[in-house]
Amino acid sequence: MTVSAGVLRTLALAAAIWFTLSFPSPADAGHTKSNKTCVTGVVNCREVWFNDTSKLNVRLFDQFSPTYSYLYSPASAAGASWNSAISGRMYMSFSSQSNETYVYLKTGTNGQYYLGAGIYGIHSPCTHISCYLGSSSPMNVWYSEIYVNVSELGSSSVWLRQWTFAHELGHALMLSHHSSGSNALMYDYPVGDPSGINGPVTLDVGYTSPICGGDTTTWGVRCIYGWN
Repeated sequence: MTVSAGVLRTLALAAAIWFTLSFPSPADAGHTKSNKTCVTGVVNCREVWFNDTSKLNVRLFDQFSPTYSYLYSPASAAGASWNSAISGRMYMSFSSQSNETYVYLKTGTNGQYYLGAGIYGIHSPCTHISCYLGSSSPMNVWYSEIYVNVSELGSSSVWLRQWTFAHELGHALMLSHHSSGSNALMYDYPVGDPSGINGPVTLDVGYTSPICGGDTTTWGVRCIYGWN
């Protein structure tokens, strides 16, 4: 979920109660729940991903055009920022690829899909059975849906639009919020509009030969998928 600083206090208690009642406790900062990875257990993995030597191809579906065609460029740039960050291990594209996993890019307005003032987007992981809007529960993900809030992004900077897509795509890669890293893409809310980070950095990607546990700065998608 993408939230502005101004609404954090208002949402904090409600969010804590909702997650406590509905799902297991949220994922650890910048990583999946309880330090689990696709290598050590089937936790928040994409079903088409086989092992640490296989490439993850992510097919993006534009379900916001032509009404909101201004979103295409920042969405494309967000995908490209992840491609550059994890070159050779993963590729996001609006074009068809072999052995792909799907992410559907959709829109909503204030009052829909848990979106509201200062909440720019939300990720919904889906299994073969159902979708779980806003969940950070462990699951084997078949596809994802991302809803971006056009009530907020319609008049926002291009920077914020790209940040929103890149941040939610991070959730689609199974990253949680990195609540202690304000200079990370997966920080709880955007920092530095219109010139701050709007693509993944080392805190989001992780390091080669990742250490998956202990020091939270070593976590990231490399840890989740075992990518060296």
